[in-house]
Amino acid sequence: MIGIAAKRLALGFAFMALPALVRADQSNVIQLTTSSKWHLASSQKLPVGALKNWGEDAAIASEYGVSSIALRTYTLYPEDESVKTLVETAADASSAYGLFTLYRDTSMTPWKDLPLTEVGPRSIVMARGRTFIHIVSPGTENSFTKSPQEASPQAPSEFHFTLRQLQTLLELAGGPGPTPDQLHALPSALPQTGLIQGSEKYLLGVQSAQRVLPAFRSELIGFSQGAEARLATYRSGEGRVQVLAVTYPTPQIAHQRYLAMEKLLQINNPQAAAPVCGKQTGSFVILAMDADSAKSAANVLDRFRATGYVTWNQRYPGHDTLVVQVVKLVIANLIFSFILAGFGLFGGILFFGSKYIARKWFPKSLWGQPDEATIIRLNLQ
Repeated sequence: MIGIAAKRLALGFAFMALPALVRADQSNVIQLTTSSKWHLASSQKLPVGALKNWGEDAAIASEYGVSSIALRTYTLYPEDESVKTLVETAADASSAYGLFTLYRDTSMTPWKDLPLTEVGPRSIVMARGRTFIHIVSPGTENSFTKSPQEASPQAPSEFHFTLRQLQTLLELAGGPGPTPDQLHALPSALPQTGLIQGSEKYLLGVQSAQRVLPAFRSELIGFSQGAEARLATYRSGEGRVQVLAVTYPTPQIAHQRYLAMEKLLQINNPQAAAPVCGKQTGSFVILAMDADSAKSAANVLDRFRATGYVTWNQRYPGHDTLVVQVVKLVIANLIFSFILAGFGLFGGILFFGSKYIARKWFPKSLWGQPDEATIIRLNLQ
């Protein structure tokens, strides 16, 4: 009787454990997803004339001192999407910043946590030191026109990547954003009150000025005399005012150029057909143009104040990397040490040589006396 009960109990436990054994025998399937990743597919040098395919001008590149141009293609894996990137090396950081301002527009927005990076529906522009970076969306090549005002509002294609993919692309193409010291070395910011985002331009020559100011006589600015110009659009009431702020090397040059502008543009003349307000402050000439009234132009002009401060003009380190600069510093210190040792050796030879000559030719002179005769010895016990 006990044996039968034990068999029934064992059989019951077996049926209870059967579902667990079946579940243990089943295989667990884990869905694996491959993360998107950008990689550099190709890189090639381009002639200056190829810039027109991306809406840029070879003459403007010359004004900003562009010395080399590279076309890089980045491909997103596994989506197999590609973007083309122009990497232009300008004369200095200010020139790269000028190209950045010149080729951005009001449709672009700044990218969070990456200064000097603006993203638009058709292109992305970045400035990193002496490098200006221009990223175009797939299929955009050869679709740009010469002037932003002539561009079609319907882009042939747009960036359709996720924010994470776009962030990775920006970091790969341009690296981390500029440091605070690098930002401080750029041209000072214009007044922000009423400034329209993306309208600010930094101009270094006649060609760039004609691109954004086609109706203005660019030769009046005086780029040949070392002028640097800033152009921006401001809101004033219900209208807009365009402001041109020009910096000159000396107040004398600024005064000379202002008198020429005042005569030809009828500055501060309320009877003029197109009222233009302006003023000269030290080395600065500031003009307020294209306003609906002289009052609006004067209102915007009052926002500009010229202040002076003294800065330490550090020596430009050149184009070498940090490692090369350190190696050059070590070599320079070694050369300096050898020069000091050479001076010491030369001084020793001069000293003993003069003693030898004095002993031979001037034995009665104090310098020609033997050391025993000129040195006093005290034999103290």
